[in-house]
Amino acid sequence: MELQRERLILFLIRFLPLTLIIILSILLTYFMSINHYDNLQDDRKSIQEKYIEENRIIVESNINSINEYIKKELSLSKNELKKTIQTQVYNAHDIMSSIYKTYKNTKTKNEIKDLIKSALKDIRFNQNRGYFFIYELDGTNIFHPIQSQREGKNFFNAQDINGTYIVQESIDIAKSQNKEGFQNWYFNKVKNDIKEYEKIGFIKKFEPYDWFVGTGEYVEDFISITKDKILTHISILNYHNDSAAFVIDYDENVLVSYNTKYSKSKEYKSKKIDDLNEFITSNKDDNFINKKQKDGNIEYTYLKKVDTLNFLIGLSFDLESAKVSIDKRIQNLENKFAENLKTIFISSLIITILLLIISHFISRYFEGLFNNYKETLSRQNKILNKAQAQAKIGSWEQSNNNDSLVWSNEVYHIFEVSLDHDLSFDDFLSIVHPDDREELQSKFQNSVQNKEEYYFEHRLLFNDGRIKYVIERAEHSYDHNNIHIGTLGTVQDITIRKETLLSIQEQEKIIYNQSKMAAMGEMLGNIAHQWRQPLSTITTCATGSKLQKELDSLSDEQLYSSLDTINSSAQYLSHTIEDFRSFFNPTNNKIAEFKILNTIDKTLTLLTAQFKANEIMVIKDIEDIETISIENELIQVLINIFNNSRDALLNTSEQKRYVFINVSTDENNVVIKIKDNAKGIPLDIIDRVFEPYFTTKHKSKGTGIGLYMSEEIVRAHLNGSIEVKNETFEYEGIEYTGAEFTIKLANLSKDI
Repeated sequence: MELQRERLILFLIRFLPLTLIIILSILLTYFMSINHYDNLQDDRKSIQEKYIEENRIIVESNINSINEYIKKELSLSKNELKKTIQTQVYNAHDIMSSIYKTYKNTKTKNEIKDLIKSALKDIRFNQNRGYFFIYELDGTNIFHPIQSQREGKNFFNAQDINGTYIVQESIDIAKSQNKEGFQNWYFNKVKNDIKEYEKIGFIKKFEPYDWFVGTGEYVEDFISITKDKILTHISILNYHNDSAAFVIDYDENVLVSYNTKYSKSKEYKSKKIDDLNEFITSNKDDNFINKKQKDGNIEYTYLKKVDTLNFLIGLSFDLESAKVSIDKRIQNLENKFAENLKTIFISSLIITILLLIISHFISRYFEGLFNNYKETLSRQNKILNKAQAQAKIGSWEQSNNNDSLVWSNEVYHIFEVSLDHDLSFDDFLSIVHPDDREELQSKFQNSVQNKEEYYFEHRLLFNDGRIKYVIERAEHSYDHNNIHIGTLGTVQDITIRKETLLSIQEQEKIIYNQSKMAAMGEMLGNIAHQWRQPLSTITTCATGSKLQKELDSLSDEQLYSSLDTINSSAQYLSHTIEDFRSFFNPTNNKIAEFKILNTIDKTLTLLTAQFKANEIMVIKDIEDIETISIENELIQVLINIFNNSRDALLNTSEQKRYVFINVSTDENNVVIKIKDNAKGIPLDIIDRVFEPYFTTKHKSKGTGIGLYMSEEIVRAHLNGSIEVKNETFEYEGIEYTGAEFTIKLANLSKDI
């Protein structure tokens, strides 16, 4: 089957390009001839459309240039106006300041005010339209040369037609940091005129009397002056084909005439204005109008509104002037196409022959590439199979289209199945451990439904009872309807790793039990030491009472006292046994809520005899903290650390022996710190104290597993951390150095 497929591929490589080239050459020549006439007509139409489009762009560009000129001229004029009125206000302010400085010490405020009004009253500018006004900062008008009836009246709440508080806005400008600024408002031009017009003004504060002086110019007036300048500029502009722009206001008055050849016809002008009227009343800003003339020629006109000046500008062109040029270009196309058609036939034949020759060599070249690729692929498959065998990782593919399951060689090796065996999904399931099959199918289906990566660790069970451990990973494929169509995955044999891990876990279990037994030996020694005094007390009370009884000198009071002492000592012995039994009872290794202070006391109760015997003092600084953890596991860790401190302190004799324990909270942690004054751990071994079987003690005194198990318990069982460092500190005025163990546990409570 594979050999037939390879032969088919080689056949296609050799002959398919040749066949396609011949067919394509014939079809190309045929269709080029068929479409000759249509293409020619399209070219004619395209030339006309191109000419129209080019001229539309030119005309539109020219009109937009005029529009930009208008905007620029208005902006410059407006800036010039603002500069003019600002300068005039500065001049008025200088006059007022000069009068004030001259007469401030010799005349009253009213006299100075009259002098200022008299000086400014007859000053006019901007073609006699400009004048000055003065207000107090409370809104009272002091001076208005045009409407003198306003003087003395308060206009603080005066509004224009847009609801703007004119005087209030002026006052805000006078009170601003700059104490001057421009302002826009609406105001009537003459007395008793109900219509208001927009004004641009400038305000400046007069500091001596808290006045402000200002002036303004009607926007309509300065636009009218600028408009005349703009129309004069447009009237002298000339464009291609002797055409000129025209300007018509919104009342249909011609402001700048049409092109001379059009303006002779009153009939044309009448029709033109009818079209413009429709555009003026529309909501469009610009428009192209096509108008057919009596001679059949179509005129194209581009129009653009200039709302600021209430007029529109336009420019026209037609095809009449370009007709000769267009006809000549079309004739050239026809002649050129006739020549090209002949050339195409000859060229097509030559190209076809050349392509056939080239195709032959290309086919031979690709045939060689195919054979090399096949050999390379074969080598790579061998390398891949070898790599999979070394890594014990195989690949597999499952397809829903034909319900097939394809394995790589390494998967066959892992599952111990013959390579010539056809596999199905049921065959695969039969090798999976029966206890893992249901979970495997569930996880696989869930990953398909949720479109997630498939990951599952499970076992393989063989007929001879052997078990292998494997990890499977896979990604699923879906069609455009999100229907699962297949899966591509890997399987890895982790049996050796798994068995090694189980062995390590078993070893840790042995070490843990050794640590427990070591702790038990330590505790038995402590208990034996603690029992001596209570047992001695019981013996003394019993023998003393017996002797007094024999001498007939035992009173009831003495008997009861001895019995109370014996009972108290027996209760102490019982409590010690209960603490010991509770610590080694595996049923107590459960997560529960407990107080850290009580846990520390339980630990020290088990160790107090040894500490007292060796004159070791425990200094406690413990917050009243409740947490949730495994109390017995924490007690074992504390015992190991206390015993290490005790053994280290026994090597010191020239100073007092201390063990300090501090318990506090740090954000979300319970922090337990235990330190001694035994001069610390040598720096060359401090990083190794948590290693298993590492000890600096004699073999008869240490196993080297206490601190190792402490770290394992804190990290794995208590979900915390433990670390050690040497610490230099001062206590009761004396400086000490010792090892400090820090345990951090998650601060859990019932509320969490």
